[in-house]
Amino acid sequence: MTTGNRNPSRNNLRCSFCGHLFPQNKLLRPPGQPRGGICFDCVRELAAHVAERSEQRRSPSKTGRGRSNGTTTDPAKTPSEPVGSAPHISVPREIYGNLDEYVIGQDKAKKTLSVAVYIISSTAHQKAKRYARYSRCQAAVLDIARAEQIIYIDELDKIARKEGVNRSITRDVAGEGVQQELLKIIEGCTANVPPQGGRKHPHQEMLQINTRNILFICGGAFDGLQEITTRRLTIGSAMGFLAHNGGRNDSGAANCGTLEKVTPEDLLEFGFIPELVGRLPVVTTLQPLDKEALVEVLVKPKNAIVKQYQQLFRLDGVRLEFTQEALVAAAERALSYHTGARVLRHIVEDALLEVMYELPSLSDIDRCVVHAESINREASPRLYRTGGGRYISLETALAQAERESRKKSA
Repeated sequence: MTTGNRNPSRNNLRCSFCGHLFPQNKLLRPPGQPRGGICFDCVRELAAHVAERSEQRRSPSKTGRGRSNGTTTDPAKTPSEPVGSAPHISVPREIYGNLDEYVIGQDKAKKTLSVAVYIISSTAHQKAKRYARYSRCQAAVLDIARAEQIIYIDELDKIARKEGVNRSITRDVAGEGVQQELLKIIEGCTANVPPQGGRKHPHQEMLQINTRNILFICGGAFDGLQEITTRRLTIGSAMGFLAHNGGRNDSGAANCGTLEKVTPEDLLEFGFIPELVGRLPVVTTLQPLDKEALVEVLVKPKNAIVKQYQQLFRLDGVRLEFTQEALVAAAERALSYHTGARVLRHIVEDALLEVMYELPSLSDIDRCVVHAESINREASPRLYRTGGGRYISLETALAQAERESRKKSA
């Protein structure tokens, strides 16, 4: 009596193109499809066929483009762009311009990101041309080229060790094992990714993604890293009882203790393993936003908060306006929270909540103006009727609408 599978080809699958049997890991299948697929031999043949057709369309004749023996080719029948052409690679200045439409300030961080994106785009130039040949085989082959370009990992500081360098060797409180697993992906490997989630579908076919040419961008708040940098820069330059306490030396913290001067040793003390720090060599910091920058965040980007609320009011036929004093008041209030620009939406929503709730019930309001008192919750925004005239408050508009409703019901 023997153990094991009596029929080795029992678990093999048949290629939908050539009809031969192959092991499951030798076939490419879309996620969720239990049967069928395409083998690598058929993929190569199809890619060669597509490339040959692309070359024929790219050079229709030898006498000149668009002409053949004196006859003019119909422009409508000539493809405007070859099938196998590579996409346009933006230079760092173009990438910086695109970032500048959405991000206020942070010039150094935008330049660093622009250079990194340009480098990864240039490296992936040949790979993009290779994947373009498979565009006609999307029914059988999944296009994972976009997944093998740039990946952003947020909240990286949450996986750092909290015990420091002299940590316990018997437990993994903050998740050093997570850093080890992330290190394997960043170093470059072929990762198996479940397309439908790993817990609810444990027996699904995995997608293989090569991470060797992926640009990994990691970010986080890194609360406490500035104190580490300040302590390192202050010790040795100060004397007295406060020499080893950089947190009490305000002038030293203002002059030296900035994240711009962070070193790999500071990241190690923060709680990262040396291998992970070595795989993330480029470090850049974001500067705190001042009052002027917060005002620009409200109005300048394409997806600015003010523009979004103006579009919401426009759906009800009302023009929403913010005075300059209101924008400055919102920026000052945001600075008091010490949470950056993310609190601006809460401030604007807090000032407009009652108006947005009552406005659809008021049919004669044409204009809404938000002033500084509205931002500071001292008064409601000013409402203007369709025919013009003096502004009224929200309470007055509701009282007048109630009186008119009573007259109609009487």
